[in-house]
Amino acid sequence: MVDIVYPLREKRPRIDPLRWSLRSLVNLRGVEIDRVIFVGGLPDWVRDGFHIATIQDADPFTNVGRALEAIVRSNVSEDFIWFQDDVFLMEPWEPKVHARLKSLDRYVEVQTAALAKYTSEYNRQYVAGVTRQRDMLRAWGYDTSTLHNGCCHFPLPVNKTRLAEVLERMKAFDPGHPLGHFKAVYAADLDVVRTRDPKIMSGKAKYPGWPVVSTSQASWDGEVGEAVRRRFPEPSPFG
Repeated sequence: MVDIVYPLREKRPRIDPLRWSLRSLVNLRGVEIDRVIFVGGLPDWVRDGFHIATIQDADPFTNVGRALEAIVRSNVSEDFIWFQDDVFLMEPWEPKVHARLKSLDRYVEVQTAALAKYTSEYNRQYVAGVTRQRDMLRAWGYDTSTLHNGCCHFPLPVNKTRLAEVLERMKAFDPGHPLGHFKAVYAADLDVVRTRDPKIMSGKAKYPGWPVVSTSQASWDGEVGEAVRRRFPEPSPFG
């Protein structure tokens, strides 16, 4: 029995992708769900599920880090699945740790160059967080030129004891690091499935037919979001 954990912002969109992410859990295979747990915010339409409240007065990655630390202190199952409200299981899917095709060094290089085009504060924080994880792993003796990059938009199977150790090690190395940037470090010693990231950014993108997709606000408002909503028309037990 495992818990499914969603970190959530307090403010929710009118057409909330979380509804369809929850509906897509019917495609989860290989595990038996015990509870769905919402950490941070809790939408007023949710009919079931367990809530862990956290303070959300900082940047998104610090807020997510607070959610992770709250999970470590909670009665969340020892093994759980870290989900996101913009991730959808479009076909039957068994939890595995996924990583990007690009090595961590190459990914940081590409994303740093892209900052010249995408200059939002969120993008800057995101690239800084991945870069800092790269720097940590280098300092700890990893060859980041070949190391897989676990910072990707798949649901992540997490062991709570391992998570606690990873968070403590990151805090000891860099007390100011937003702990929401943790996936590259968490996945560094694990066997992974290397694959393309399922994130679809463009609102003009066609639905690709992938077993897992993750949307941006633009793609949620476009054809990809429409495909997700058509795929899961029936309410889940949660709303």
